[in-house]
Amino acid sequence: MGRTILLIEDDEYALGLMATALEKQGHTVFRAKDASEAKNHWSHADRNYDLLISDVKLPDDDGFVLAESLLEARPTVPVVFISGDKDCFASPSIRQFGDSPFIAKPFNLKQMLAAVNQVLNKGGAQG
Repeated sequence: MGRTILLIEDDEYALGLMATALEKQGHTVFRAKDASEAKNHWSHADRNYDLLISDVKLPDDDGFVLAESLLEARPTVPVVFISGDKDCFASPSIRQFGDSPFIAKPFNLKQMLAAVNQVLNKGGAQG
């Protein structure tokens, strides 16, 4: 059964590839290129998100800080982080996301889908 996912990625090409792969798996994907768009999507009360996927380096925010702020309203939503910046592990905000999967760029879509399925199948997300 498909789930509802908010996908945040500033590279439009990568955003399209990932969203399409997730949609082919039956998921509903809301796409955001930055924190502002992500907050706009997240604020819709009628959307029950099952997963948040966020790039760590965004043009207008730190992905960890963004996830922290989004999860204040919905703390049970699991998160998957993606980044090509290995130094992002130095962010103090990462500590609260210790159990969240981290996918290092470059990655193939099978890796991303496997991480997403693993998180969704843990039982934390209800569809």
